Amino acid sequence: MDYAQALEYMASLRPRGVSLGLARIRALCGLVGNPQKKLKFIHIAGTNGKGSTAAMIANVLREAGYKTGLFTSPAVLDGREPLQVNGEMIGRAAFARLATEIEPSIDLLAGRNMYVTEFEALTAMALLHFARSGCDLVVLEVGLGGREDATNVIDDSLVSVILSIALDHMAFLGNTVQKIAHEKCGIIRPGGVTVTYPEQGDAMPVIEEAVRLNRSMFIVPSLDRLEITRSGIEGSAFRYGDVNFTLRLIGEHMVKNAAVAIEVLKALRAMGYAIDDSALTRGIYNTTLPARMELCSESPLLLIDGGHNEGCALALRAVLQTCLPGKKVVAVCAMMSDKDYIAYLRILAPRISFLIATGLPMERALPARALCDAATEYRIGAQCVEDCEEAVTRARAMAAPEGVTLVCGSFFLAKAIRKYTTIRRPLSRCTAFLRACFPAASTTSTAWYTK
Repeated sequence: MDYAQALEYMASLRPRGVSLGLARIRALCGLVGNPQKKLKFIHIAGTNGKGSTAAMIANVLREAGYKTGLFTSPAVLDGREPLQVNGEMIGRAAFARLATEIEPSIDLLAGRNMYVTEFEALTAMALLHFARSGCDLVVLEVGLGGREDATNVIDDSLVSVILSIALDHMAFLGNTVQKIAHEKCGIIRPGGVTVTYPEQGDAMPVIEEAVRLNRSMFIVPSLDRLEITRSGIEGSAFRYGDVNFTLRLIGEHMVKNAAVAIEVLKALRAMGYAIDDSALTRGIYNTTLPARMELCSESPLLLIDGGHNEGCALALRAVLQTCLPGKKVVAVCAMMSDKDYIAYLRILAPRISFLIATGLPMERALPARALCDAATEYRIGAQCVEDCEEAVTRARAMAAPEGVTLVCGSFFLAKAIRKYTTIRRPLSRCTAFLRACFPAASTTSTAWYTK
């Protein structure tokens, strides 16, 4: 099959939905040669922050000279995003070859009443790609939960990472933070190393008990050693321990994710991996992510965030309050019907001036009218605009010239908007910020904006 056919084939597996359990992925990997047994992993679970932390770790490892695989989800801009080696997505022809290769095994398992899901197929393809690429290390992000997630097909990991845990995917993981934490902790390996986000609330006792039972070394970043020296819509400058960093991801929570990444990399350094402070600072600095509080335009301000749960809403509200105080915020929002959109809107309501609810051409999508009605309950002015492109056009007109257009609520919406929106990198604002942080680096500080 060619690339277009490969995408169609992967989409044909989507109706199988989410089906947790390791039997199918173990059988599939067995049929294609168990590529996971040839690799070394940093395994990352959590409700929020997995993607940013995984990207930071992978970037630092690449800066340190290691051939690094990165598996993340969901794909925001391109279906090949989950399969990256040294920052490069797998080629279209190679993606098609892998899909062609695993199709007979998937069909064989279907004959045994073992119906492989799209995510399981993608996981097997990624493991094959990383093994054949000769990756020294693989940063592996959990898809859903941990204990029964397809990525947990791996036998062992160098470091298990537990990011911030919150209520999400409760139909699959449980209806309390403690139950969800129990599932996330299923990636912790006996005698291994575990690094966790420093603020876990009710989840922390569950994590501590899982670490104790597995006799794992436990590392929690020290907030006493973390000092944010400069912060804004351009990113943050911070000091962790005795090293200064600049992070272009927005928000205090991203700085804490960076602290987790730094501790993971220090743990790898203690295992003998050559990761110096220069690689640490460059890798953290070079990390950007689409649709994760992404500043896409300076004039007028356009911020895109695909977060959809309470934790994401709290982080987004903090960014709006601290980085854009007093700004009129016009939000374009769409969500999936299985998400707690009521809680999401309740949290954001104090910082939203007006909300345009829009639709997505998906069966799971929440009707725009339901979102609009919920917004009015929190005294947010709202209207429905079914076409998302028209919704953003109206929002930008309402927010201009000094306000903020915020696209939020769903990665599917973020993907749709980024397809047609001209992304204008915020040159003047961010260049000034970077020069303030690194006066000596002014000759190279703008190179990344053209990417």
